[in-house]
Amino acid sequence: MLDTQYRMHPSLAEFSSRRFYGGLLRSAVRPEERPPPAGLRWPDAGFPVAFVAVRGPEQRSAAEPGGADAPRSPEDEGGTSYSNAAEAEVVARLVRALLDAGDPRP
Repeated sequence: MLDTQYRMHPSLAEFSSRRFYGGLLRSAVRPEERPPPAGLRWPDAGFPVAFVAVRGPEQRSAAEPGGADAPRSPEDEGGTSYSNAAEAEVVARLVRALLDAGDPRP
């Protein structure tokens, strides 16, 4: 079982630790090692998470594994994919703001 995570801010890792690891997942990084990236107004700089409300309809379409011309099997039937153009646009703007701020840390 994973016992130490090295990538995300400890505040984010706390959810995974409680929900999936019975509180046993530890963070090898300190909060100051994962400051919120520049380019966005964070609701709470100590907890680098922002939920952005986006209004836009989801569109549903049949998934086509391997492309439209690929051979299909009975297992492929009934697959669906959802997309939301408004959400994609907001994500693109947020990523652009992060990149424009010149803070491309992982």
